[in-house]
Amino acid sequence: MFGVDDYVVVIGSTKTTSVTKDWKFKVCKIIAVGADELIVNDLNSYSERWLKIPKISCQKVRLIDHSKISTPRDPKPGQMVMELICTYSEKMIRTGILLEIIVNPGHGKRAIILHNNKKIEVDYANLMIMEE
Repeated sequence: MFGVDDYVVVIGSTKTTSVTKDWKFKVCKIIAVGADELIVNDLNSYSERWLKIPKISCQKVRLIDHSKISTPRDPKPGQMVMELICTYSEKMIRTGILLEIIVNPGHGKRAIILHNNKKIEVDYANLMIMEE
């Protein structure tokens, strides 16, 4: 299942008497494979750092052929969309029907969505298609 040069996510956590919480994850590259443990290189470290990790704490990462990755379709008027808003002070998700796409030279693409029976102007780049 594990091989040299494979990538794994090593999973750790904080456990109390009744609950597992505060999950921790590291992406690592396998250097050596033992019967029950792996020697891995911590890719999140500034310098090369090898760790001995139990296999049971690891999930193999299945790498995909990046030449087959397609870009998501652009939302079109009439489609249900979701807007993701992330700022330093808030994280919010808003859904609605895409009514208009606004292209104004020299400015980023904007859109008008219908959300809770109100027309709202939003950043087009923050939209993703929910339904056809």
